[in-house]
Amino acid sequence: MKPLFFVSDLHLGTRGDEQRQARFSAFLSRLRDRASGLFILGDLFEFGFEYRGELVARNRAVAEELASLARAGVRVALVRGNHDHWLSARFEQTYGIELLDSPFELVLAGKRVLLAHGDELDRSRRTRWTSALFRSRNATRLYSLLPERLGLWLAGRIAEVSRAGGIKPALITALRAYAEERLRQGFDLVVLGHVHVPVQERLGSGWYLNTGDWLSNYACGVLDDAGPRLERLPLVT
Repeated sequence: MKPLFFVSDLHLGTRGDEQRQARFSAFLSRLRDRASGLFILGDLFEFGFEYRGELVARNRAVAEELASLARAGVRVALVRGNHDHWLSARFEQTYGIELLDSPFELVLAGKRVLLAHGDELDRSRRTRWTSALFRSRNATRLYSLLPERLGLWLAGRIAEVSRAGGIKPALITALRAYAEERLRQGFDLVVLGHVHVPVQERLGSGWYLNTGDWLSNYACGVLDDAGPRLERLPLVT
């Protein structure tokens, strides 16, 4: 079988992310003839928002590359993360990218798989408040009234404040415990993101993968005939 690939937390569309964009483009070009599917476990964009039904300009080139991959016959799906709640059915139709709610259950390569971003397990007051705000339809409508430049600036400041807290050990532990529980319930593979820390761990009879991030780790999960595993991506020169 052709492998399935999993990535998360690319946070594309930020200023100065040309190197990450280049590495992701090179990664996608290798998948065209090699992969049967690409599952993005949330936070593809730093700010996945649509103004007047159109994806913000700085995100369109990446979306077009993913659309090209989908047209080549590779299944491309995005599990909504805390930076992806605003994407609509129009995004799905325009680019041929499936939007999946988190968590999402499916069978891949004969294995029962659970995909989730992981922000729903973050119990911190700040995350609960911002997640509720981002999921609010009224808040989304109000935000769409802002000029695009102001909206992008404000989203960037919110993201900077959020990341300033660093890695939360308690959340890493919570995601592992969640994966272990779901594996006990009969899943063969649980794939998560959100904490920006790559993990490959055998838990009982199943596997837990966390695909880390593309801010520093450049990791991806792979599922093929050899089973699930993590891979680190080579540098683009």
